[in-house]
Amino acid sequence: MTNVQADIQVDAGNNAWLLTLPEVRIEGELFEECTVVALRTLKDSWYHPDGENYSGPRTLAGRECQISLFWNGGGWGKEQTFVARYTSDLWD
Repeated sequence: MTNVQADIQVDAGNNAWLLTLPEVRIEGELFEECTVVALRTLKDSWYHPDGENYSGPRTLAGRECQISLFWNGGGWGKEQTFVARYTSDLWD
């Protein structure tokens, strides 16, 4: 097995990645090359102390980050989604 090392750089503006996993044989089992598309979505929730006055001050009330992976393997299209949620205590 060959180890591949790459420089990883993170750009907060990037929300999609295309990854190609090379063919590999592990303990006699062959895993074919696989292409994976990763999509990230972020959703912020804001608290507006002035009610519906969106031009006034606001406080971040929560954030949701979702990573969705799409790949084709073994003749089947596959998908997996992971969600992380953060909620802040507005009264702390």
